[in-house]
Amino acid sequence: MLKRQHLPLMAKLNFKIDIDKLRNEFFELGYDDWSKYNGLSYGSNTEDGLVVRRVLLEYFLTDEEKAEREGKLVADGGEAYKMLCLTEFNGDPNVHNKNLAAKLAEEGMDPRKFARRMEKISDPSHPDYTPIADEKMYDKRNKFCTGYVAEVLDMIEQNIGHVARTRYAVLKAGEEIKPHLDINTDKAVRIHIPLITHEDVVIGTKGKKRTVELHMPADGSVWFLNQAYEHWVKNNSDVDRVHLVVVVTGQNGILEANEQYLDEYTIPEEASCAHNLYAEENV
Repeated sequence: MLKRQHLPLMAKLNFKIDIDKLRNEFFELGYDDWSKYNGLSYGSNTEDGLVVRRVLLEYFLTDEEKAEREGKLVADGGEAYKMLCLTEFNGDPNVHNKNLAAKLAEEGMDPRKFARRMEKISDPSHPDYTPIADEKMYDKRNKFCTGYVAEVLDMIEQNIGHVARTRYAVLKAGEEIKPHLDINTDKAVRIHIPLITHEDVVIGTKGKKRTVELHMPADGSVWFLNQAYEHWVKNNSDVDRVHLVVVVTGQNGILEANEQYLDEYTIPEEASCAHNLYAEENV
């Protein structure tokens, strides 16, 4: 799999899903009930899993929520960003437990410092490999992954690669996901399918030479987001935004996409014939 500099900042892939069918199922199953969204809740995770998620909370909490959790290695998620997980850890948490909270407390490491280790401990070849920190290990579909959404994941398997950690992610009206980086794309990639959104919701990513910020409409399109570069989301609307977000170990179809937003710093030869689009940007 290719590292971030060999892939576009974003790309709309060359296949679509039936967005009306997915959205109707979403409402029929009651997935618009945000109380079901416990993907960052203490009671639904192992302690190691919560330590890993504590790193993510730095970017998904409001300033007030972050202040309440200051200094804590284990904490619940907030209300601005919530997840309904469709897959779960495919292993035994007790066997794979690394006692991260105790280890990091002994080292005096805060969540920001721990974030720098995430890339290493999610690599199976690293001596400190922590399976619960590895998104690729979350490929076991759960009770929420039923009906058409399961078919959508099968489509992603066929067109892009193996489906791992998957969730419905809601970003509440007026909230934001702060700029952050995730693991490099040679480990896994992020796929987004907007389900409920508004034209005032934008997602951005910053490459070496170019920043792209755009709105992804809920029209059945399947998007690649290069999560290894700094990226963010702003919901400047009065609508709660919902995306189906899928971690995939595979990159099929990304460089073949007709609509790519390339970083001028590195344009891979494979993508030289692609339509390099310019959304709102600063170079």
